Amino acid sequence: MNFDNRTGRGASARRNFLKNAIGTVAGLTAARGLDPLSMAKAFADTLSGPLVMSSWPYYMDKVTIPDFEKKFGIDVKYIEDINDNDGLFGKIAGPLQAGRNPSRDIIVPTDFMAGRLIKLGWLEKFTPADIPNIKNLDPTFAHASWDPDREYSLPWVSFLSGVAYNIEKTGRELTSINDIFDPAFKGHVSMLTEMRDTMALMFLAMGIDPSKATYKDAEAAVQKVKDNVASGQIRQFFGNDYGAALSRGDIWVAFAWSGDVIQLQKDNPNIRFMNAKEGYLRAEDDMVIPLKAEHRDAALAFMNYVYDPEVFAHIIATIQYIPPVAGTRELVRKINPALADNPLIYPSPELLAKCFSFAPLTAAEEHKWNVLFQGAIGH
Repeated sequence: MNFDNRTGRGASARRNFLKNAIGTVAGLTAARGLDPLSMAKAFADTLSGPLVMSSWPYYMDKVTIPDFEKKFGIDVKYIEDINDNDGLFGKIAGPLQAGRNPSRDIIVPTDFMAGRLIKLGWLEKFTPADIPNIKNLDPTFAHASWDPDREYSLPWVSFLSGVAYNIEKTGRELTSINDIFDPAFKGHVSMLTEMRDTMALMFLAMGIDPSKATYKDAEAAVQKVKDNVASGQIRQFFGNDYGAALSRGDIWVAFAWSGDVIQLQKDNPNIRFMNAKEGYLRAEDDMVIPLKAEHRDAALAFMNYVYDPEVFAHIIATIQYIPPVAGTRELVRKINPALADNPLIYPSPELLAKCFSFAPLTAAEEHKWNVLFQGAIGH
């Protein structure tokens, strides 16, 4: 597939000019010690906008986008419209199947969805010359199984899926995923609509390694979920919108994402992220460019911009997830010293040893597991 096949020779010429310009900027910066952002500004008139970025709630600070707009002279339309990956796929699949862009220049799917989009041929390809700051990618993120050479995806953040709880409501510290089945919490437990996250945590609760789980294991986990829905133990299944219910106290115990919980603690210090003895699911969300993005050059410029450690440190200080950009920790320490020592942002080797990935699934297996799971959550 020719990922440079956009209408109009002007777009292609502008992209080639930008690539050469970025290379020149990198060379001049190295030779003269100049600020790469100041140099890049000289080429800002080669970009067009508005840049449309579709992402999750709680995933951006207040200064990065305005600063980018000012430096590059283009508008950014940042949309927090991703609630779960299936919902995202439903929004973009129709246009992409028809060979059209879904009116987005950057989207931020979770790793497995990024892998699916790559296999479908629905993403634009890029090179290190397009994104010079890819050099700042933490080496532990460099070779994803779904994108070994990072030609289609650039990590936004990594995160842990685990259990959040309101200690004011539970009345005690929780230490095991199986605590969600305590009858005292009946009607105040929630899980996630994301199949992988909920199933992985159920597997861990059942003593099963999520990376090695079978369909038979999935059937057993789903049956346990169904039983707890029927009994009224589980109240609801949420996408990224569980935070409000947890903060209000409607939900006491929730399957949750680590960075969300750190942010929710700002307004409600009673919310905790469980140090689960069984461990966590670890995954990542990735920036990708859908096929035939109208403002591909601006998307590449933005991806390059945020991969400056100084920029990304401010993002991490706000969203408080695990950063894929190397060199942010000491910069974050200057902004908020406590965050630099938060194990949910900069995990220790001991914590990482308790993290699991999800079993690799073929497209057919993915469908089969999703059908099974949807039957449990009633969607």
